[in-house]
This record gives sequence, C-alpha cells and structure tokens, in this order.
Amino acid sequence: MSTLPIIKLEEITDYNQIPPYIWQAFATKLGGLDNLKAVLRGEKDINLIDVIIRLFNKNGRRIPPRGLQAAVCDANRKFYLTQPPDINLAERFNRLVQAWSGGVGMSDADFEKELALTRADFEAIELLKPLLNGVCLPLLLPQLDFTDYGNILDTVILPAAERAYLKQFPERKFVNYRKGDLAGKVSIITGVRHERIVECVKHGPQVVLYFPNALQGYSVRAQREQMATLPEQISLAGFERVIGHIMYTETLARDVNTPGYDLSALQWQQPERSLCLGAYDDELRFDGEGDLGDANDCCSGGLVFSR
Repeated sequence: MSTLPIIKLEEITDYNQIPPYIWQAFATKLGGLDNLKAVLRGEKDINLIDVIIRLFNKNGRRIPPRGLQAAVCDANRKFYLTQPPDINLAERFNRLVQAWSGGVGMSDADFEKELALTRADFEAIELLKPLLNGVCLPLLLPQLDFTDYGNILDTVILPAAERAYLKQFPERKFVNYRKGDLAGKVSIITGVRHERIVECVKHGPQVVLYFPNALQGYSVRAQREQMATLPEQISLAGFERVIGHIMYTETLARDVNTPGYDLSALQWQQPERSLCLGAYDDELRFDGEGDLGDANDCCSGGLVFSR
C-alpha cells in the first residue's frame, strides 16, 4: 500500500510544489473547486478565524485530544452519577467534620466564601465551562502533611471514609484491601499536577471543584497523558477521590452502577500499579490496580480545579 509523502508546508515557496491532494482538501474546506479558483483569481476572499478547541463535550466528558497515544473507549452510560440538587454546603461541611479524626482547619462560613472565589475563577476560563454539564462537587481538603502519602491514606483519610460510608449505609461494608500495605509505597506521578494540591494542603485547607467522572472510558495511562493539554488550574485526582466519598457518600457510592474511581495521580508499589475505589450494592472497596493501559468503559479518573 502506497502512502502519501510528508510535505512541510512552511518549506514550499512555489504553488506548483503543492501536491494535488492538498489542493483537493483545501477546495473541500472552501466548499468546492469553484470557490478555490475564485479565491486564487481574487474574486473571493477568505476570512480566517481562530478555531476554539473544545476540551469537554455536552456531557462534561473529556474529548480525547489529538495525538493521544494511550487507550480510550466510549463511556458506558449504565455506570453513571447524578448531580446532587441544591447542595447544602453546611451539611457537606458537617459530614467531613464528623468523619474526620481532627479539625479540618476551616469554618463552614469560610468554606462557602472560598468556594465562591473558586467558582468565579473557574467560570472565568471559557474552555472549562462545559465541565459543569457533568457532575461537579465542591470539596474541602483538610490540612495534611503528606511526608508519607501512603501512611496518611491508611491512617487518616481511608478511616474517615469508612466512618462516613458506614454512617450513610450501616447495613453495608467498607473493605480496604490495602490496609497496612500503603505506608512508604505510594508516590505521585510526574506531570499530572497533583503535587501542587499536596503542597497547598501542607499549609492549610483548600477548597476545590471536583469532577469525578470526566474521564470515564480513559485508561489510567490516557488519563495521565491527556493532562498535558488541559489548563494548568486542572489537576488529576489522588486522595481527593476519597474526600469526595466522605462528603458525597450517597452520590459516589450509591450502588454498583456508579463508575469505578481511579486514583490515577498515584503510583502504588511500582510504575504499573495504581489505586482505585469501587462501589457495589453491599460494600465500598479500596484496592490496588494494574492493567493501566486498558480502557474500561465503567471506570474514570477524576479532575480537580483549584485556584
């Protein structure tokens, strides 16, 4: 099978050097060969406008960027989330306070004020607004020192998630398959911007916007790869996934038809392993994850917007 030659248009100095297939493609863009000839004769003009690149579709799902190498598949809409109506911030704040083992470092009034500022910054970025067509959850991230990320997950964050889950669903179970196997074994993946969140919470609590299933159908590798083409205020989620389950348990752990939640900003044990949360009808599971190159239509990474 023959292939078309690679033409560097910036090196062409003579129209006669342009291959016919390029002229044909240009004519198609202009609505036909007659329009192309009219432009070349000076009888018609072309108005060039910058094309606005769309990052997210009408459902708030990330549109795979051009050149993405890792695997992506269509999201399975059988596994879905529903936006909580009329979120009561004071109630969500109290859920976190009641589940947390210490103070969260912020009042409910300050949570509301910080959220208003965060939302204003978010809405000023036009490219990100379609994210609001999906599920958007305001989170308060308590002050934490991630000197040992795995230990903080194991001894502080996951126990709080268990308390919140069992309070919401007392007839169910919270299963941490990695209990006692996280300290010294969890690190942040380079290039996903999660380290910025971790650095911020060392100095105080942070208020962020969390989009839990904006990457549904993306393999973990694709979730990480696509970050290079998102605005710098967006990071890939790690521990924020678990905080989300504390504050919005009934939404994120509703039943088996909620998506699986990749903590894809994190590496566990070795480069080809990560961590994940999965909700079922009778339990919530936290576990390790392999097969990072496989696209799963019911699993998603999470995106986080921070100021």
